Amino acid sequence: MRDLTRYLCGNTRRHRAASVVALLAFSPVLPAAGAPATVTTAALADGSFVVTLSITAQLQALSSAAVKGAWSCSVKAASKRSIDADVAKISTLTGRAARDAYQSALIYPAHYLGQEATVDFSISNGEYSGTQAVTIKVAGRDLTDRNTGHVIDDPGVMVGCWLKLYDASGKGDFAYQAQPPTPAGAAPGDAILRTASAPYVLLSAAVPNG
Repeated sequence: MRDLTRYLCGNTRRHRAASVVALLAFSPVLPAAGAPATVTTAALADGSFVVTLSITAQLQALSSAAVKGAWSCSVKAASKRSIDADVAKISTLTGRAARDAYQSALIYPAHYLGQEATVDFSISNGEYSGTQAVTIKVAGRDLTDRNTGHVIDDPGVMVGCWLKLYDASGKGDFAYQAQPPTPAGAAPGDAILRTASAPYVLLSAAVPNG
C-alpha cells in the first residue's frame, strides 16, 4: 500500500494543478452530433482517487414513449493495456452482444466495488441535449497486484456510462443498438429501448501520476 500511496500521491499539488488526464472524443450516442466527453482524475491522501466524467450529448430520434433518460456510470481500475483491449472489443459489437460484453468487463466488477453513479435527465419529443457529470471514487487498492502486493504495471481506469430509457409509467431498462423493426423475440415495450447507434460512452484513462 505504501508503494501505491507514493505512486498516486507523491506530488499532490501537481495532481491538482494538472488534473485533466485525457480529452477523448466520443461517438454520438444517436445520429445527432455529439460533443467531447472528458475524464479527469485527482489523487487523494488515502491512496484512492476520484474520477469525473463529463458527457455532453445531443440525442435525437428516441422513441416518442421515452420521457426520462439516465446515464448509468461505472468505473474500474486495472492494467491500461487490458482496459484498452476490452474497449476495443466492445466497440466492435452491437445490440445485446455489446451490452453483455460491457456488463462483464465493467458493470459487474464496478458494482461489486461500489464504484457506480447515475444521473437522470428529461426527454421531450424524443430529444435531449445537455451536459451531465458524474464523480466516482476509486479505491487505491484496486491498483495493487493481489499476487505481489505491488502497483500493477501500466495502471489505468475504464470509465463508462450506458443510456437507460423510461416511459411515463417509470418502466424502462438499458437501451441497446438495433434498427427497426423490433427484433424477433423482443419483449412487449422493447421498442422504447432501441437506438440507431451505440447507446454508451466507454473510455480508457490514465490514473494520477500515471
